[in-house]
Amino acid sequence: MGQVIRPRLWGVGMLLLGVYVLSLSSGADRGFFRSGGPLDFLRYVLLAAALGLVVVSTRVAQHKK
Repeated sequence: MGQVIRPRLWGVGMLLLGVYVLSLSSGADRGFFRSGGPLDFLRYVLLAAALGLVVVSTRVAQHKK
């Protein structure tokens, strides 16, 4: 498992991940977020930014032999 070394970045990443999940809900899937809509690309950028922040904020534990 990894260890969180930057808790604020991890928190922001989790917040963005939550916004991404909310954008997938059925109510938000109408209008601008329609499949192929103009802001559909923004949804994937949001997911990439969230996952990037989570990865940057963690450190992989090193195993000793």
